[in-house]
Amino acid sequence: MPRRVVWLSDLASIREAIDRSNQAEYSREDIEKLLQIQSRAANLVMGLLPTTKVGTSYLVELHALKDFLAQLNAAKDPASELKRIEKLRTRRNTLKQRLPAMLQTSRAPLRVDALPHSVSLTKGRLQIECPTVENLLTALYALASIVEHDLGTLIELFEGQPQQATDDGGQDEMAAMCG
Repeated sequence: MPRRVVWLSDLASIREAIDRSNQAEYSREDIEKLLQIQSRAANLVMGLLPTTKVGTSYLVELHALKDFLAQLNAAKDPASELKRIEKLRTRRNTLKQRLPAMLQTSRAPLRVDALPHSVSLTKGRLQIECPTVENLLTALYALASIVEHDLGTLIELFEGQPQQATDDGGQDEMAAMCG
Protein backbone atom coordinates (compact mmCIF):
# COMPACT_ATOMS: atom_id res chain seq x y z
CA MET A 1 0.00 0.00 0.00
CA PRO A 2 1.48 3.39 -0.97
CA ARG A 3 2.43 5.80 1.77
CA ARG A 4 0.01 8.58 2.61
CA VAL A 5 1.33 12.00 1.61
CA VAL A 6 0.90 13.80 4.92
CA TRP A 7 1.59 17.33 3.70
CA LEU A 8 -1.43 17.19 1.36
CA SER A 9 -3.74 17.52 4.35
CA ASP A 10 -2.01 20.79 5.30
CA LEU A 11 -2.18 22.63 1.95
CA ALA A 12 -3.92 25.70 3.38
CA SER A 13 -1.24 26.43 5.99
CA ILE A 14 1.53 25.69 3.46
CA ARG A 15 0.03 28.22 1.06
CA GLU A 16 -0.27 30.76 3.91
CA ALA A 17 3.41 30.24 4.80
CA ILE A 18 4.38 30.91 1.18
CA ASP A 19 2.24 34.06 1.13
CA ARG A 20 3.99 35.33 4.30
CA SER A 21 7.44 34.55 2.92
CA ASN A 22 9.49 37.00 0.90
CA GLN A 23 11.28 34.27 -1.08
CA ALA A 24 11.18 34.37 -4.88
CA GLU A 25 12.67 30.88 -5.32
CA TYR A 26 12.68 27.69 -3.29
CA SER A 27 15.52 25.18 -3.01
CA ARG A 28 15.21 21.53 -2.09
CA GLU A 29 16.03 22.43 1.50
CA ASP A 30 13.29 25.08 1.50
CA ILE A 31 10.78 22.52 0.17
CA GLU A 32 11.84 20.10 2.93
CA LYS A 33 11.14 22.71 5.62
CA LEU A 34 7.95 24.02 4.00
CA LEU A 35 6.34 20.60 3.52
CA GLN A 36 8.09 18.99 6.53
CA ILE A 37 9.42 16.15 4.41
CA GLN A 38 12.75 14.42 3.93
CA SER A 39 15.30 15.14 1.24
CA ARG A 40 14.26 12.32 -1.11
CA ALA A 41 10.60 13.35 -0.96
CA ALA A 42 11.55 17.00 -1.56
CA ASN A 43 13.52 15.92 -4.65
CA LEU A 44 10.44 14.07 -5.91
CA VAL A 45 8.24 17.14 -5.40
CA MET A 46 10.77 19.35 -7.17
CA GLY A 47 10.81 16.88 -10.05
CA LEU A 48 7.15 17.72 -10.63
CA LEU A 49 7.87 21.41 -10.99
CA PRO A 50 9.81 23.52 -13.48
CA THR A 51 13.22 24.30 -12.00
CA THR A 52 16.18 26.52 -12.82
CA LYS A 53 19.73 25.36 -12.22
CA VAL A 54 21.81 27.84 -10.26
CA GLY A 55 25.30 26.54 -9.63
CA THR A 56 24.82 22.98 -8.41
CA SER A 57 21.34 23.59 -7.02
CA TYR A 58 17.91 23.61 -8.60
CA LEU A 59 15.39 26.28 -7.65
CA VAL A 60 11.61 26.42 -8.05
CA GLU A 61 10.14 29.84 -8.75
CA LEU A 62 7.49 31.12 -6.39
CA HIS A 63 4.72 31.31 -9.00
CA ALA A 64 5.34 27.69 -10.09
CA LEU A 65 5.14 26.46 -6.51
CA LYS A 66 2.00 28.51 -5.84
CA ASP A 67 0.33 27.22 -9.02
CA PHE A 68 1.21 23.63 -8.13
CA LEU A 69 -0.20 23.94 -4.61
CA ALA A 70 -3.31 25.74 -5.88
CA GLN A 71 -3.89 22.94 -8.40
CA LEU A 72 -3.68 20.35 -5.62
CA ASN A 73 -5.87 22.43 -3.32
CA ALA A 74 -8.55 22.86 -6.01
CA ALA A 75 -8.76 19.12 -6.65
CA LYS A 76 -11.51 17.12 -4.97
CA ASP A 77 -8.89 14.49 -4.16
CA PRO A 78 -5.42 16.07 -3.85
CA ALA A 79 -3.71 12.68 -3.55
CA SER A 80 -5.22 11.49 -6.84
CA GLU A 81 -4.28 14.80 -8.49
CA LEU A 82 -0.70 14.41 -7.25
CA LYS A 83 -0.57 10.90 -8.75
CA ARG A 84 -1.96 12.24 -12.04
CA ILE A 85 0.73 14.93 -12.12
CA GLU A 86 3.41 12.33 -11.36
CA LYS A 87 2.20 10.08 -14.19
CA LEU A 88 2.14 13.01 -16.61
CA ARG A 89 5.70 13.96 -15.64
CA THR A 90 6.88 10.39 -16.14
CA ARG A 91 5.22 10.27 -19.56
CA ARG A 92 6.73 13.64 -20.54
CA ASN A 93 10.22 12.56 -19.47
CA THR A 94 9.91 9.27 -21.36
CA LEU A 95 8.85 11.09 -24.52
CA LYS A 96 11.67 13.61 -24.18
CA GLN A 97 14.19 10.75 -23.98
CA ARG A 98 12.66 8.88 -26.92
CA LEU A 99 12.10 11.95 -29.11
CA PRO A 100 15.40 11.88 -31.05
CA ALA A 101 14.94 8.21 -31.97
CA MET A 102 11.27 8.75 -32.83
CA LEU A 103 12.06 11.52 -35.24
CA GLN A 104 14.82 9.58 -36.98
CA THR A 105 16.84 12.66 -37.81
CA SER A 106 18.64 10.86 -40.63
CA ARG A 107 15.43 10.61 -42.68
CA ALA A 108 15.45 11.68 -46.31
CA PRO A 109 13.66 14.97 -47.08
CA LEU A 110 9.91 14.54 -47.37
CA ARG A 111 7.58 15.85 -50.05
CA VAL A 112 3.86 16.59 -49.82
CA ASP A 113 3.03 13.32 -51.60
CA ALA A 114 4.61 11.50 -48.63
CA LEU A 115 2.35 13.02 -45.96
CA PRO A 116 1.60 10.55 -43.16
CA HIS A 117 -1.89 9.01 -43.29
CA SER A 118 -2.74 10.85 -40.07
CA VAL A 119 -2.39 14.21 -41.87
CA SER A 120 -5.02 15.49 -44.27
CA LEU A 121 -4.45 18.63 -46.29
CA THR A 122 -7.15 20.41 -48.29
CA LYS A 123 -7.67 24.00 -49.34
CA GLY A 124 -7.46 26.15 -46.23
CA ARG A 125 -7.38 23.19 -43.86
CA LEU A 126 -4.75 20.98 -42.25
CA GLN A 127 -5.94 18.23 -39.96
CA ILE A 128 -3.92 15.78 -37.88
CA GLU A 129 -5.61 12.83 -36.20
CA CYS A 130 -3.40 10.67 -34.01
CA PRO A 131 -4.13 8.21 -31.22
CA THR A 132 -0.89 8.96 -29.33
CA VAL A 133 1.49 11.84 -28.72
CA GLU A 134 4.23 9.77 -30.37
CA ASN A 135 2.20 9.65 -33.60
CA LEU A 136 1.48 13.37 -33.36
CA LEU A 137 5.17 14.23 -32.95
CA THR A 138 6.07 12.07 -35.95
CA ALA A 139 3.40 13.80 -38.07
CA LEU A 140 4.59 17.25 -36.97
CA TYR A 141 8.18 16.33 -37.81
CA ALA A 142 7.07 15.17 -41.27
CA LEU A 143 5.26 18.49 -41.77
CA ALA A 144 8.37 20.42 -40.75
CA SER A 145 10.40 18.44 -43.30
CA ILE A 146 7.81 19.17 -45.99
CA VAL A 147 7.88 22.89 -45.16
CA GLU A 148 11.64 22.81 -45.54
CA HIS A 149 11.80 20.72 -48.75
CA ASP A 150 8.48 21.12 -50.60
CA LEU A 151 7.00 24.43 -49.48
CA GLY A 152 5.76 25.42 -52.94
CA THR A 153 3.60 22.32 -53.31
CA LEU A 154 2.33 22.74 -49.75
CA ILE A 155 1.28 26.33 -50.52
CA GLU A 156 -0.46 25.27 -53.74
CA LEU A 157 -2.46 22.56 -51.99
CA PHE A 158 -3.34 24.68 -48.96
CA GLU A 159 -4.27 27.82 -50.89
CA GLY A 160 -5.77 25.92 -53.80
CA GLN A 161 -3.91 27.84 -56.47
CA PRO A 162 -0.66 27.24 -58.32
CA GLN A 163 2.26 29.43 -57.33
CA GLN A 164 3.71 31.67 -60.00
CA ALA A 165 7.41 31.46 -60.64
CA THR A 166 9.29 34.49 -59.29
CA ASP A 167 12.80 35.84 -59.53
CA ASP A 168 12.86 37.08 -55.95
CA GLY A 169 14.71 34.12 -54.44
CA GLY A 170 11.65 32.66 -52.72
CA GLN A 171 10.52 35.90 -51.08
CA ASP A 172 6.93 35.35 -52.31
CA GLU A 173 6.88 31.98 -50.50
CA MET A 174 8.01 33.66 -47.30
CA ALA A 175 5.41 36.42 -47.73
CA ALA A 176 2.74 33.77 -48.29
CA MET A 177 3.76 32.03 -45.03
CA CYS A 178 3.73 35.24 -43.00
CA GLY A 179 0.63 36.42 -44.76
